[in-house]
Amino acid sequence: MKKPRNDNIAIIIAIVLIFVYVIAESYTVNNSKLLTQTAVVSTVNKTISTKALIVRDEHAIANTSSGVVVPCYNDGDKIRTGSNVAMVFNSSEDATNYSKKQELDKALAKYTELQSQSTGIASNINSLNKEIGNDVNEYIRSLDKKDSQDIRESSGLLNDALIRRQLLIGETVDFTPIINDITAKSQALSSIAPIDYVKTDLSGVFTSYTDGYEGLVDYKNVKNLTVDDVNSYISTVSEKAQVPNNIGKLVTSYNWYIACVVNTDDIKNMQNGDTIKIALSNSENSVIKMQIVTGAEPKIGEQQTVLVLKSNDLDSKILNQRCEDIQIICDEYTGIKVPVDAVHINGDEKGVYALVSTQVQFRKAEVIYTTDEYVLLSYDVEDKDGIRLYDQIIIQGKELSDGKVYT
Repeated sequence: MKKPRNDNIAIIIAIVLIFVYVIAESYTVNNSKLLTQTAVVSTVNKTISTKALIVRDEHAIANTSSGVVVPCYNDGDKIRTGSNVAMVFNSSEDATNYSKKQELDKALAKYTELQSQSTGIASNINSLNKEIGNDVNEYIRSLDKKDSQDIRESSGLLNDALIRRQLLIGETVDFTPIINDITAKSQALSSIAPIDYVKTDLSGVFTSYTDGYEGLVDYKNVKNLTVDDVNSYISTVSEKAQVPNNIGKLVTSYNWYIACVVNTDDIKNMQNGDTIKIALSNSENSVIKMQIVTGAEPKIGEQQTVLVLKSNDLDSKILNQRCEDIQIICDEYTGIKVPVDAVHINGDEKGVYALVSTQVQFRKAEVIYTTDEYVLLSYDVEDKDGIRLYDQIIIQGKELSDGKVYT
């Protein structure tokens, strides 16, 4: 008797495996379970992603002193003409010790006030507990951001709230040792003082951050920038400048601008003067309302245009930004969000299938917004044939038809 050859055995095994695979696939197709998704109202935005150049009316404050300079203001503070912008010290050690004394004096005032307060410091323990909870969350967020200034401020607020709670519930808190210790440390630094001050002949909003591009774009000419201008400026900013020895800068006009290059086809529904929303990628996804100044009404035949947007909402984060990735929110749509494959044609109507108990029912719907992954369908509570809130919309299933029963 001949023994089967190895290659014949391999062929037989392959045939058996193919046969098993076909049977398995057929079973899966004929017995696939329905997958459903609950119909809920969603809002999606149609956006344009682009690179933006931020233009402000800003003036760098040069450091002309030979000593060690320390700003008198925090970022975002307003400064009047003739104010002392910075203090000058003989050495870094003197500057550090002076800052320490200022912190000690603030702490001394705080603990002295707490010591003088009675148990009537708060009338509602629940409101104070809520305040402590908020302070804890702020402290955790500041730790996550790893911002040393935010950490100090949030920890200080949390500590104060916990002390006030102790006083409110009648616990005795003796601040005398703390006050005595702070007083001694402050007095040891009492001889430290600035030797001079740097003044400003302008008024505006201060920030200690400068990047060397304060004079790159003519603020008064921002409305006349061309596509080539904006692309050139953005390319320039991408290369780090040699930052001069500045104390900081003043932003002297509240209105600031964003200039960005966009395709004209993307802004067909916009007009100059419209108010739109933008999201800056480096601002914790914060959304800012801005007015379109120019660019939304390009000349015929232009494929690209410079969209210039204006805002007077100037905060410390905007002060330190120059060239950022942004998203322009063009339109906002509200409806029922489902995968593209969930949409079907039933007769002459477009819509989705919903599973009601064990029966499939067709819900007509209009597609109001579409992407490669999902569509947004119209929702009208008055439409009896349309999608109903919390319908179980079938997003996967075979041979669906209106009225079919699944068990």
